Amino acid sequence: NLSGTALTGAVDRDVADAVEEANALADRVAGLEGDLAAASAALEATRHLADVLSVFRSGLEDCHADILAGGSGGAQRAAIFRAALDDNCRHLRDFIDAAMDGRLERPPSDA
Repeated sequence: NLSGTALTGAVDRDVADAVEEANALADRVAGLEGDLAAASAALEATRHLADVLSVFRSGLEDCHADILAGGSGGAQRAAIFRAALDDNCRHLRDFIDAAMDGRLERPPSDA
């Protein structure tokens, strides 16, 4: 039989081990929450990019049709669309980087 002191010491060690295990598990869960938040934000950015690209595609198709029809403003509008698309892609890359680094606060607005 264990003496009272030995039993108390064994229980203390078991409790300490359980607390250590619980803390390690809490750290792992916190890390997973961060990873999930980053993945969710990246997914949101990807959806946003798909929306932006859809708008630009429609606009560029209109420009292309105007150019084929001999219109004078199609090429200029296409250049403006291209510059805006480049700017949006840069903002979205920054947004995804922020999401992956845990610096994300809210999704970018449409440019």
